Amino acid sequence: MRRILLIGRSESGKTTLKQVLRGENITYKKTQYVSQYDCVIDMPGEYAENLDLAHTIDLYAAESDVCLLYTSPSPRDS
Repeated sequence: MRRILLIGRSESGKTTLKQVLRGENITYKKTQYVSQYDCVIDMPGEYAENLDLAHTIDLYAAESDVCLLYTSPSPRDS
């Protein structure tokens, strides 16, 4: 099975998508650290939002077959 890396801003729905892909019940849970599952790597949004943390994306991208840049369907209030 292919490993998918979910990358995107906080609250864009990455963890919800991970729950759907894995057939889990959908519950809100803020991802505090990189979570690796059998087919999904779920990253906290801060890794995509903060340049000091962004280099970590490269490390997990190397372990993935597919990198999915996930965006929210509606813009977040500024």
